[in-house]
Amino acid sequence: MHPGAALVGVLLLAGAGALPPAVAGQGSPRLYGTVEARDGTLHRGYLRWGGEAAVWADALTGTRPVPRERVVAWRQAQDRDTLPPLRVLEVEGYRISWPEEDEDFGARRAAEVRFAHIAELRPGEDGGVEVALRWGEVVPFRAPAGLARSERVVEVEPPAGGRIVLAWADVARIVLDGEVDGEGTGPAAPDVRLHGSVQDVEGRTFTGYLGWGRAGLTTSDTLAAGRGGLPFASVSAVERREEVGGEAAEARLVGGDVRALTGRDLRDVRRRGLRVSDPTLGWVGIPWSRVRRIRFHPPAAAPAGPPPGVVPSGPLVGEVYTRAGDVYEGEVVWDADEARAWEVLDGSAGGVEMAIEFGGIASIRRREDGATVTLWDGRGWDLSGSNDVGPENRGVLVGTPTDAEGGRHWTLVPWEALAEVHFRAGGTER
Repeated sequence: MHPGAALVGVLLLAGAGALPPAVAGQGSPRLYGTVEARDGTLHRGYLRWGGEAAVWADALTGTRPVPRERVVAWRQAQDRDTLPPLRVLEVEGYRISWPEEDEDFGARRAAEVRFAHIAELRPGEDGGVEVALRWGEVVPFRAPAGLARSERVVEVEPPAGGRIVLAWADVARIVLDGEVDGEGTGPAAPDVRLHGSVQDVEGRTFTGYLGWGRAGLTTSDTLAAGRGGLPFASVSAVERREEVGGEAAEARLVGGDVRALTGRDLRDVRRRGLRVSDPTLGWVGIPWSRVRRIRFHPPAAAPAGPPPGVVPSGPLVGEVYTRAGDVYEGEVVWDADEARAWEVLDGSAGGVEMAIEFGGIASIRRREDGATVTLWDGRGWDLSGSNDVGPENRGVLVGTPTDAEGGRHWTLVPWEALAEVHFRAGGTER
């Protein structure tokens, strides 16, 4: 066992043995898999990742380094040296050298990936996570949400009942079931993920799996602690009281009664806001000050895997139009960083933070103060407030084949020269 590590709590233990095949949980939107502890014990069941995720549509969020091949392509497109310069240090006759951090990219960038794309999670360096995606790619994540110092736990709910709470320091790996969008015949999930629609102060509605701050992910979680508690399962809607500055709200219960919520009841959501995981969009973060009303209801359907028609392992492909009228066609790397359908474009619209999966984006049109993003289903937003959709964007790389072995010639279209990008549905693989 890792030195100093300890089980936070074990309410039910499973036997040790080889990792079992994927058979259960496939028909449920709940995360399902096997947690292997460092002592070899296996815990199998429905999973909850800190206060962040409990269904396949939820996301692992954190930071990651920009892949080296994208840095090389970006530098090649500008006829620069493909590698950052070496830094050399001599200490007592020893010569130590290492590549300098590329000043144009920094050490890490914000990143998110939907759990539906993840096959396995393993502890990485400096408290981070190695994320093995379903098509073989391994992505290192640092400082992932859900692993903050006070929240380094993984919860397992075995189908037979009970709950196991493991400290992240005790985890050797987590293996998620391979088939997440089949019919499945596994046991029913012991708890139901919160789902509903959030209307903001501008009248826009966002629908998906809800995260109420860090305290509410499932219907058995408690919205208000006082007076015997108020499980989310008993609440049909919450309306923010704008006339008192959002310091209070009203909860409408399933039976029709109304219960007043105080600032104490709302402490978690006021501090951390609401998160909406929309399987057809990505993820939306809504500050409590921007919320008007929340209606809890089950999903019309329960998609478990990636959006239909999307090939997350394939490159982004499309046509890039410049303001001067030039058109480039080929592989697309956005902001010299995002190049796959599973990666996300970040921005904000009317005080609401959005992370949109590139696999769902049909086009992006640059504006003077941001960009207009249009999805394949017709929805669209004017986004701003991030390097993905602003002057800090490093430009769009377009790669055209140079040989049969996968060689590419890279052209860089700077942000100020960009007009718009039209993506090809499903990339190069259908």
